[in-house]
Amino acid sequence: MRRSREAARHIEGALHAMKAASKFLFAVALPLACLVLTACSGLPKSAGPTGGGTGPYTIGGTVTGLTGTGLVLQDNGGDNLTVAAAGTFKFATTITKGAAYLVTVATQPTNPAQTCSVTSGSGTATASVTTVAIACITPAPNATIGVTVTGLTPTGSGLILQDNGGDSLTVLADGSYTFKSTVNGAYNVTVLTQPTSPNQLCTVASGSGTAAANVTGIAGKLCPELHDRRQRHRARRHRPRSAGQ
Repeated sequence: MRRSREAARHIEGALHAMKAASKFLFAVALPLACLVLTACSGLPKSAGPTGGGTGPYTIGGTVTGLTGTGLVLQDNGGDNLTVAAAGTFKFATTITKGAAYLVTVATQPTNPAQTCSVTSGSGTATASVTTVAIACITPAPNATIGVTVTGLTPTGSGLILQDNGGDSLTVLADGSYTFKSTVNGAYNVTVLTQPTSPNQLCTVASGSGTAAANVTGIAGKLCPELHDRRQRHRARRHRPRSAGQ
């Protein structure tokens, strides 16, 4: 009889232990089941950090040479960004993957007046962009513009160059020449009249920009003789038309 009661107590204790274990397993298994169901149900996940595989992407780069004030950049014609000093920059508005960006200078700096140009300023975003380059230079006052002409035949005549649409310069032979008028910033050297006797076609290399100092060595070069009608026609097409033509 005594052994029967002890056996009953052992059985009762085992039952209590089983109930406690069942409650523990249920408490652990329920959250895990919820996690599994959430993962399988396609419920939206919380947003991750910007700049992932699908965006959004930021657009930025580096400004060099800036000493003036008031430089304003734009992306895609808006999102104005005022740049106070040389260094890195980043537009506030982000764009999505595959969207286009176009960085331009909306306002040039002053005090002192500078000219800033953009390199690698456009494209399609596949990641955050950090390679847009803004280079600012301070134009030299009264800078001279010089050219070097090569390939002009000794008997050739009539080659006339211009700077900024004027200040015509007649070139009679190979050599270095300087335009009479100085510039305070932009220059643009072009061929006004191609040489004749014999007919030649001259081109200008690196003929435009902003003068940060006196400019020398702009190449008026590659003046081959034109031996057939097709080449002579091409030369005539390169001659600027006068007003009223």
